[in-house]
Amino acid sequence: MAASAPTSSTIDRSRQVPPGDPSPLRPEEDRFLDAALAAGRGGQRVVELMGEPGAGKSRLLGDFARLARQRGRLVLRGSGGSGEPGLRCDMFVEALRRWLADRGHRDRRDAAAWLMRELAVGPFPAGPSPANSVVDDRCRTFSAVTGLLDDWAAHRSDGGGGLALVLDDVHAADSGSLELLEYLLRWPTEAPVSIVVAHRPAQTPPRLRGLLAERVEDGTAVSVELGPLSLAQSARLTGLPADSPRLRSLHHASRGVPLYLLALDRWPAFSGDDLEGDAWLDRGPALPSVFTARAEAELEPLTREERLVAAAAAVLGDTFDLAAVSAVSGLTEGAACRVVERLQRLDVVRAVDRGDHRFRHPLLRRVLYQETDPCWRLGAHRRALTVLVARAAPVQTLALHVERSVPGSAPEDIGVLAAAAHDSMRAGDLASAGERLALALRLVGGDGADIRGRAAARHGAQGRAAAARTARCRAEQAAELLQLAEQLTARTGRRALRDEATRLVRHIDVPAPREAASGRRAASREAADRLTGLTTREREVAEIAATGKRTRDIAAHLRLSPRTVDVHLSRIYRKLGVTSRAELARFITESLPGRTARGTA
Repeated sequence: MAASAPTSSTIDRSRQVPPGDPSPLRPEEDRFLDAALAAGRGGQRVVELMGEPGAGKSRLLGDFARLARQRGRLVLRGSGGSGEPGLRCDMFVEALRRWLADRGHRDRRDAAAWLMRELAVGPFPAGPSPANSVVDDRCRTFSAVTGLLDDWAAHRSDGGGGLALVLDDVHAADSGSLELLEYLLRWPTEAPVSIVVAHRPAQTPPRLRGLLAERVEDGTAVSVELGPLSLAQSARLTGLPADSPRLRSLHHASRGVPLYLLALDRWPAFSGDDLEGDAWLDRGPALPSVFTARAEAELEPLTREERLVAAAAAVLGDTFDLAAVSAVSGLTEGAACRVVERLQRLDVVRAVDRGDHRFRHPLLRRVLYQETDPCWRLGAHRRALTVLVARAAPVQTLALHVERSVPGSAPEDIGVLAAAAHDSMRAGDLASAGERLALALRLVGGDGADIRGRAAARHGAQGRAAAARTARCRAEQAAELLQLAEQLTARTGRRALRDEATRLVRHIDVPAPREAASGRRAASREAADRLTGLTTREREVAEIAATGKRTRDIAAHLRLSPRTVDVHLSRIYRKLGVTSRAELARFITESLPGRTARGTA
């Protein structure tokens, strides 16, 4: 219960809240209900309820509507974004339609039906300076709304009731609804009318937020914000013991948002792991409908361009930047920037430090990821891999993108998977190590490298030299994979993977360990020799570009113009025989002394 002294509106929960109803979970909920039930009497008549998606606003509005009806009030309920396309004043048309659908209301039906038609199709200004006749028509219609509400409220007040106008999802309302709401917020009425407004602050137009703040400052409104649940409140909602490890995992992963908490609790695939990273994105069955239906409804209005950028961001990872999302989506960086700004206004993504962005919640990212076309995702993961290799991303992150793209479409895929298998084995995750190693063995034992070698051989001496390098690289990779298979067999005691490894690489001339090391050293010397052909400035540009920095960042670091950096890069590519920054990064890595096959990842 709120800390203020009890009033006549204070609620006896033991009598009025049905058994099994989780409310009130938070003190703010009691404060809101007390304020909303007291509104319309005296000076304060507006109650603002704020909270992010899934915070429980709609459920709380339902509680209030039920309690208000029990006290004899006429309740009109509307919701933003619920109207038909092209419908004006959707929130208020919906509220009147619900009232007309109630067969218990027989009086004033003609006036309500006329007003509903006027609001739905009536003339409203299309620009900042409408014609006077349009303004006059709008004012007459809005005045008719207040007159009808006054009349209904006065009629109900004879029995001690009044009228409550309950508006949900105001942030999604059309412009006509917002205009009428602003008119009502300034409406100087003496009738017992209360206006209850629920919205998401991050998506609500600044003008409406400012007007609500003014009403709070002058004492005619009360504002309540629903924050995240505490651990004890999460225990009450889920029914789990307060000291349960699962409850702590659920609370942490949901960030205390009730909708996400319930979704995770009902999701069989949730094992208590954190939702950061990519490993869980396509794991297990679909999320429960309690969440997916809400998330899909929220994402449905996105334009094709907004959905493309959001899908590219979902492929990239928890955190993404404009350069990366531009490369994966195929849009220019300027276009991607404009779309990300729109997604930020819609609260699909949020800004984090240093110009990066992330999804509002990982569960929203999963819904977006699973909704994208699987064939498009294959190419998107390959484009993301190119970006992340150039930025020297962690090898486990690279391996996930290899698995989700078209494995084997690039020669370095096997090295990435081998490095990830080695890291997993060192960390004790033998199951993951076995999966990565098995995929790498299928790639190195397949015919992809042979096809590339035959294609290269058709281009004369240079092609034959390239084919020889490919065959040597493939043999070295096979040697390393066999060694990893032996190590994993020794750790697990299971010989199936080692036997499969031997079978898959039996047609490859696998060098002995010393010969493989000698071959890697030769490749490193060859790369280092080719680097000597670069000038000092070109070498500086190449080494910085290999870290994944963008052209403008390199220019700022070296105090050059971006155009000069581009000229240097074109010369570097020509001298080294590479065609992209990802290839440049691998070339620089190969030139390092003491390089191993795992280091190439």
